[in-house]
Amino acid sequence: MLNSVFLKIFYFFIFIVSVYLSITIDLSVWSKSIIIPILLAFVSIVFFFIRKDRYASVTKNAYTVSILFLISYFIVYFQNYIDLLLGNISQYDYLSIALPDAINKSVWISMTGLMSFFLGYLIFDKKKYKKKYKKNSNLSFVNTGNILILNYTLFVVYLMSVDFSYFRGGYSVVEQNSFNGFISVFFHASLYLYIVVKIANSVEKVERKNVTQILKEDFKFLLLLFVYLILILFSGERDIIISFAMSYLMMLLFISKSIITKKNFIILLFFSGLLIAILGITRNMGNEYSFSEKVLFAYDELNMEEDNSVFSVTSELAGSVRTLHAAVESVEYNGFWYGYFNFSNFITSIPLTGTLFSKIGVFDYKITSSTYLTIYLQGYNPKYGDGTSCIADLYLDFGILAVVLGMFFLGYIIRRVDMITTYNEKPNILSIILSVVLFSSIIIYPRAYYLYPLKMVVFVYILYFVFVLTTRRR
Repeated sequence: MLNSVFLKIFYFFIFIVSVYLSITIDLSVWSKSIIIPILLAFVSIVFFFIRKDRYASVTKNAYTVSILFLISYFIVYFQNYIDLLLGNISQYDYLSIALPDAINKSVWISMTGLMSFFLGYLIFDKKKYKKKYKKNSNLSFVNTGNILILNYTLFVVYLMSVDFSYFRGGYSVVEQNSFNGFISVFFHASLYLYIVVKIANSVEKVERKNVTQILKEDFKFLLLLFVYLILILFSGERDIIISFAMSYLMMLLFISKSIITKKNFIILLFFSGLLIAILGITRNMGNEYSFSEKVLFAYDELNMEEDNSVFSVTSELAGSVRTLHAAVESVEYNGFWYGYFNFSNFITSIPLTGTLFSKIGVFDYKITSSTYLTIYLQGYNPKYGDGTSCIADLYLDFGILAVVLGMFFLGYIIRRVDMITTYNEKPNILSIILSVVLFSSIIIYPRAYYLYPLKMVVFVYILYFVFVLTTRRR
């Protein structure tokens, strides 16, 4: 196994090279030399997986935020380059590449982000952690029955406000009104709150239960969640399904002090990837087909494309690298946005502030890196959204400096979450909320804007203290 000192030196050396090449390489015809950063990225991730950690439990459990993030990161930022080198896709394939002249520069920017993440992660390496939980004044026992009432109430309000054509495969074509959007976020926050409180209560009571006990206790919650996710499945949306499945699984493992072995993790990863791919294809189809027809078409499409990618199940996810190409080209010709997108995302994470700032003319909170990159790629009448990615989001604002600082900080935070969820660090309530929300969004995160989890963290944090103040035991 590799020790921490060797890895820090190894990652730092690649980091220096990556930063230099990210700055000096210009837009040009792509070269097969991109195989070098791809191999370096792969070897770096393998070294991370087999490293020797101060705490064996961090590497023993395969279901950690860091592992999930790195797998998703490699898929988003490197898979299509492998397919390009193998001749599986063309440089002119819009959904895979879009802007081939940005490839040489983008691949090293992605490497810079990856090395910054590793360095941030390894910096957080305290010598001592208290494994035994003690009474934490930051945690209060909250009755989950009261939260269930809120869950069901908000679900009813959500159903009353939603356009039901959304649940007939209308994810990509049906626009919901602002009230429904707010209720949706509020409802999701209440579901996460239930999961957070279950974890907080187990820490407060120094409690350990087996998985069967937890599932029986959560029957009413799981029934609601099942009904809701079935409706979401019919809409063609996938992120919500992934998010709640991952966060609830994290809670089960935390309370029961269980782990997922590497073998079981690989099986889970394969079927999860298959589901993500099918839902990704279905949501790009029109609204003239039923959901079941879309699923059958998507499955057939995956079979037909089986030989067109090193891993066809994740090829749709890998297409997000085109947003980085667009960001790199945009900065080259139009300059930086000087923090506009991330400031906008930060402000809109606080309830009602986005609307307030927009009305007083500070910025338009509806202009995100996702909308900007979609317009940049397709013009002012786009057929669908191209989305964004965390590296593209950072690069648009301040270039390589933002990528370095942003990914270093992310690595630091994810190390903290790994320590909490593998039982080495005593958590406070903010740490628990951050852990749950990050777990829920980490697969999506590389292809989302940088501050993507922040809004939900803020909503859940506010809800938690509202419940503590109103239902706290005297």
